[in-house]
Amino acid sequence: VYLERDGKPGRGATDPGLAGVQVSNGETIVKTAADGSYSLPVRDGQTVFVIKPDAYAFPKAADGLPSFWRHYRPNGSPALKYGGIAATSDVTRNWDFALQSDRHDSRRGFQMLVFTDSQTASLKDIGYYQQSIVAPLVGQTRARMGTTLGDIVNDD
Repeated sequence: VYLERDGKPGRGATDPGLAGVQVSNGETIVKTAADGSYSLPVRDGQTVFVIKPDAYAFPKAADGLPSFWRHYRPNGSPALKYGGIAATSDVTRNWDFALQSDRHDSRRGFQMLVFTDSQTASLKDIGYYQQSIVAPLVGQTRARMGTTLGDIVNDD
């Protein structure tokens, strides 16, 4: 696990390792050494991921999503109706993870939005929920996260 400084994909010469960052395989959690290295067993079907420390953020991958995990599926995902998690590697060595400094001041605390029991039963309902509940909050809160809890799909 390293601090991304040069802005280029992959770890560069000016990207130092980060000590004490937690990395997991879903069963075991380890902390990185002073040079950012870690060691975890991984078997077919497991996902290795970084637990984001405060004051850091994950750079975005090519798909625009945070890049903080690798899935080990050496023979690819099984055939599923809706697809599976694509294998990111058939090798389990040298999985590097980048972190960037986050300008968020953790002393101000952490705010999050919690939505409960939305009871959407159709795409039309989801549209109403987005338009009536979510859209009015955009730009109106300092929350850094939102989650939905409870019975969200009308008991179906």
